[in-house]
Amino acid sequence: MDLVELDESGNIPVIRIRGALDIGSAPGVNQRLLEAAAVGAGKVNFDLSEVDFIDWAGLGVIAGALWRMRSAGGDVAITGASPPVAEAFAISRIAEIVEISRTEN
Repeated sequence: MDLVELDESGNIPVIRIRGALDIGSAPGVNQRLLEAAAVGAGKVNFDLSEVDFIDWAGLGVIAGALWRMRSAGGDVAITGASPPVAEAFAISRIAEIVEISRTEN
């Protein structure tokens, strides 16, 4: 199973990330975002329910995706963020510009 996969089975493509969202997974996340954009997705959902760590590189990938999608008239949703991951979004202030759906674990 890939650490970053794209699920296009629903109306909104879902980029599902497992493990760490960091410099190691950043290229895979960017690749999946480009794949979603190539099929004309207006919105992309990042499912972070299986992300146990995020660093500044990971936050940068999400911020870049948000900028890329909004520049093209689209948007980004972030779901399943654990409390520590949601806290990283709050500290970085990304949570001020995109809604972060949290988990309760």
